[in-house]
Amino acid sequence: MASSNIIIEQIINKILNTQDISFITDKGLTEEFFPGYEDEFYFLIDHYEQYKKVPDKLTFADEFEDFNFFEVEEPDEYLYKQLYELRYSNYIYDAWEDIVTPEFESNPVECMEKFKEKLETAPQYLITQGTDIISTAQERFKVLQDK
Repeated sequence: MASSNIIIEQIINKILNTQDISFITDKGLTEEFFPGYEDEFYFLIDHYEQYKKVPDKLTFADEFEDFNFFEVEEPDEYLYKQLYELRYSNYIYDAWEDIVTPEFESNPVECMEKFKEKLETAPQYLITQGTDIISTAQERFKVLQDK
């Protein structure tokens, strides 16, 4: 798995480079997927909601002076998979930290049941690439009428 900072910076750069926020909106991503970059996440979302446009790099740089800008050639699915793995590993780590308490030694079975419950609610990898049936609807309707 790629370094957490690198993958998140790749995603933010891809959004800024393409001026397309759909990477976040189409997958329903939240700030939980951007640990350490929550401010950057909210800035992108707020700017888009207010102006219906992703901020340009200069606007973003004015707000986040230390952000590293670079080109990103990786496909969205790779970036999303890496981001999901980061979110999942952080979730599991946090869940484990919650159960490893002094109570664990005195009642490990109950603690492991709590851990199992947390695993059942772990983030799921969403594949949201759909099939566009709208763009060819008129053509398919015409074929149907002809038949």
